[in-house]
Amino acid sequence: MKKKRFFEGIDLGTIFNTVPAALFILDSDARIMDINTSAARLIDQKSDITLRRLCGDALHCLHAQNAPKGCGTTEYCPDCVIRSSVIESCKGQRTVKKKADLLVQKNNNIKPCVFLISASPFTHRRVPYTILSMEDITELAMLKKLIPICSACKKIRKDDNFWESIEKFLDHQYGAKMSHGICPDCAKKLYPDLDLDDHLH
Repeated sequence: MKKKRFFEGIDLGTIFNTVPAALFILDSDARIMDINTSAARLIDQKSDITLRRLCGDALHCLHAQNAPKGCGTTEYCPDCVIRSSVIESCKGQRTVKKKADLLVQKNNNIKPCVFLISASPFTHRRVPYTILSMEDITELAMLKKLIPICSACKKIRKDDNFWESIEKFLDHQYGAKMSHGICPDCAKKLYPDLDLDDHLH
């Protein structure tokens, strides 16, 4: 008796939508044929609105939005990791975890985003397609950057040359709330006459 395979009878769309990474099915022009739930959340759109749009347009790429003919027509497009991964994939090559920097423009706000891109080729009815996976690592990439900090007051310099306290910076960037204490070295400098050893441990 032939053993039944695990996936027999399971709807592939259900599996596609449970993957936590944003998944796009793209044709060789980087036009969106389908997306999963995570991809819809990433681009803030319903899947039926997104279908047949070019990937850069759906992702709110700044360069695509400022070009009269959109995604694929700008001077930046030949260097786009997403586009080149799709082109390579439709030729049968796989891309695994390439870093892609993307300037995203939503509601007149421009935000740099960083993604890990993987692309795998497949054919359907003899037409080449790509499954593109996009993992948002913007916060992780930001943590690895050098953060300009004042050597005296420890304020952080933001991109607009505005200085804010380290507490506000961490709260705005990462939602981290600070609780204040005092380290033993500072306690000795600020309160040299008090015996704070019992209170600092």
